[in-house]
Amino acid sequence: MANTFAEDSQSLFAALTSNEPRLTSAGTILHTIDNKVQETLINDRKTKILNLLWKRLNNYFLTLELTIAESTMQQKAYHPQDKLQQMIRKNPAVLDLCKNLDLDFNY
Repeated sequence: MANTFAEDSQSLFAALTSNEPRLTSAGTILHTIDNKVQETLINDRKTKILNLLWKRLNNYFLTLELTIAESTMQQKAYHPQDKLQQMIRKNPAVLDLCKNLDLDFNY
């Protein structure tokens, strides 16, 4: 369904596909979004989105609820040591690589 909006707005497409929606037993589609901008994008086209879903799924009782994900503030790494620490957190094998190459970083 999100592909129909890809040409119209890449931002809307990203908002619709960034997280997997869930369907409750009451017929509510729960969709988690990342920020208020995505909420505005979806709410501006909510009627069009619901009409498309209603027709494709032949279920005219569906509703759409948006929740903004609690984001953890990610600090931007500016210094080489901070970048290295961030890379080590993502992939501990980077530390082994630094040691094997005998790099002069403070781990």
